[in-house]
Amino acid sequence: MELRFYDASYQQEVEAYQLIDLSFTALPNACLRVSQKRVDYRPILGIENDKIVCFFVLDSGNDKFKYSDNSKSLLLRAFSTDSRETRKGYARQSLLLLPKFLETTIQHIMKLF
Repeated sequence: MELRFYDASYQQEVEAYQLIDLSFTALPNACLRVSQKRVDYRPILGIENDKIVCFFVLDSGNDKFKYSDNSKSLLLRAFSTDSRETRKGYARQSLLLLPKFLETTIQHIMKLF
C-alpha cells in the first residue's frame, strides 16, 4: 500500500468510491470540491494494487488551532475506507504510512500551504 496526493488521473476511481455511512466523514468528491477553493486542503489517497482503498485530507488551515497551538500542525479530515474494502487493515496501514509520507513530502506540502 502507498499514499499519494490526489491528481485528476484518479477522478474516475474517486467517483466510484463508496461510503455507506457518512455520519463522521464526507465523500471524497465533496472534499475535492473544497480543495479546489483552498490551497491548505490537500486530498490524500491510500492506494493498494492501483485501487483507491482509503481517502483523507491534510488541512493546514486555521481549524487546526482548535486542537493545537502548533502552527506547523496538520489536521487530518474526512478519513475513510471505501465500504467495499473495510476490515482489511487499510485504514490502520494508511495511518502507519503517514509519518514517512509526511517526512518525504513535507517540504512539498508546506510550499503548497
